[in-house]
Amino acid sequence: MSADLSWRAPLAVALGAIAGALSRYYLTLLIAARLGADFPYGTLVINLTGCLGMGFAVTLMAERYPTAARCKTAADDWLFRSLHYVFDLRARKRIFV
Repeated sequence: MSADLSWRAPLAVALGAIAGALSRYYLTLLIAARLGADFPYGTLVINLTGCLGMGFAVTLMAERYPTAARCKTAADDWLFRSLHYVFDLRARKRIFV
């Protein structure tokens, strides 16, 4: 990275974080005002929207770039193995307790 660009990346990340945090906060308030504050509907809606967006982005990258498809497969395999390990560990704890 050149010395000229060293301050631009952190600044871009900071500005993106500010915009994202503020939009998430105000959207949560708006959803809570409409649906009630008994359950964190705003957080649920925002997280589901983010998951949908990430799934869409990964699918597009997997279709356009073969390397991304291999990474997606590796990530899926890692997630499957991790979840299998966690639930298997819980099952073993139930047997011994």
